[in-house]
Amino acid sequence: MLRAMETVPRPILVAAIIITAWMLTRLTGLVIRRVVRRLADRAVRLEAGPWRVRSTRGEDESTTVREQRRRQRIDAASRVLNHLVSVVVWIVTLIVVFHVLEVDAAFFLSSAGFLGAAMAIGGQHKVNDYLTGLLVHFEDRYGVGDLIEWETPSGGMVRGVVENVGLFTTRVREGDSSVHIPNHALAHVRNRSQEAAA
Repeated sequence: MLRAMETVPRPILVAAIIITAWMLTRLTGLVIRRVVRRLADRAVRLEAGPWRVRSTRGEDESTTVREQRRRQRIDAASRVLNHLVSVVVWIVTLIVVFHVLEVDAAFFLSSAGFLGAAMAIGGQHKVNDYLTGLLVHFEDRYGVGDLIEWETPSGGMVRGVVENVGLFTTRVREGDSSVHIPNHALAHVRNRSQEAAA
């Protein structure tokens, strides 16, 4: 097997490795989505776990709306897990490609460590937004269609209807325009559509 690989030209081998990694990330994305949905559906049947909608959004909330909110949370969890797996797959792919090309990866990996530290310092707000976005989805703090209230940096209270909940920002309709708010700015939010927990 190794001798057969030695006869294949390196550019073709590198291309095959990259294509395999790309296909693996797509396949793991599908598998992760199915597994997370099955776990979520099982948790709903057992009426336990983080996948159920924790409290209703008024008496007129339909089962369809509740299911849509739950699906949004499942999709967010699937995307997060898929991103983590993809990062691992592409790091391993990079190391394998370096090995195939007989390039000393130590220099690149040490440089990547410094670059990673610089990016971590510069992107700490994005990481904070990302983690807060995950908590919003997992804890079901608010969802599309909810009327929320939050405090601005100047201390004033603002009210709007949620149009989209992303992993980094939340889009809120305030009056006649939409506002994109970083998720960390909505760490303290009052959900006017959510009934108080009993």
